[in-house]
Amino acid sequence: MEVEDAPLGDYQLLVGGAPRGTITVFIASNRKAKDEIEFSSDLDERGDLRLDFDPRGQDIEIRHDATVLLHVAFPG
Repeated sequence: MEVEDAPLGDYQLLVGGAPRGTITVFIASNRKAKDEIEFSSDLDERGDLRLDFDPRGQDIEIRHDATVLLHVAFPG
């Protein structure tokens, strides 16, 4: 999941209403505001968070404070 061209700050990723990670938007070397969060079931992937939940059929949200910026239903 990647956030680009958004105001700087922390964005909460929720899957099925449960917090699964934080995306901290910063100014990258190309002067764009961005960050990403990745999950993997393979523990060898450096920097990825453990995919220990099933997103299928769940609502996915990205929130900044109380504002919902993205709300989609992940296909089941």
